[in-house]
Amino acid sequence: MPGKKDFDFVRIAQNAIYQNYIADMAKYSTPADAIKTIAVYDSIPVQLAKENKKFPYRLIKSGVRASAYEFSMDWLKKAGVIISCNKITEGQVSLDYYKDQSSYKIYLSDVGLLTGKSNLPASLILADSSIGSGVKGALTENYVAQELVAGGHIPFY
Repeated sequence: MPGKKDFDFVRIAQNAIYQNYIADMAKYSTPADAIKTIAVYDSIPVQLAKENKKFPYRLIKSGVRASAYEFSMDWLKKAGVIISCNKITEGQVSLDYYKDQSSYKIYLSDVGLLTGKSNLPASLILADSSIGSGVKGALTENYVAQELVAGGHIPFY
């Protein structure tokens, strides 16, 4: 059994989870939808590393419309693979009333899998100053969204 600090073992496990996700995406949807779902999932680290105010579909494929990826987004949400975080127009109670349906950010449901998908070496994650601020921001945002959901809260921005 690997030791608690065997980060290579962790990366192997993360990659196995990723491969299982991909297999499920292919198994439970049409080939065309599976390709789109995988494209959405694979784009999330790139999306988070940029200073986006909402999820830009153009980073998946140039000239594409959001409606082309509705099924894929819904599939990933229902599978618990991603977290959708809607923009609000006002910080009033109840936030749900001020939700902007057309503006949202997407996070992975597991920040550990985000580091695996990003191919970030454990030494960079553990060292305080080795990661660029964009990557640190993406990991932090994803972690906060994950913890809010785990605490039973709906994340908004």
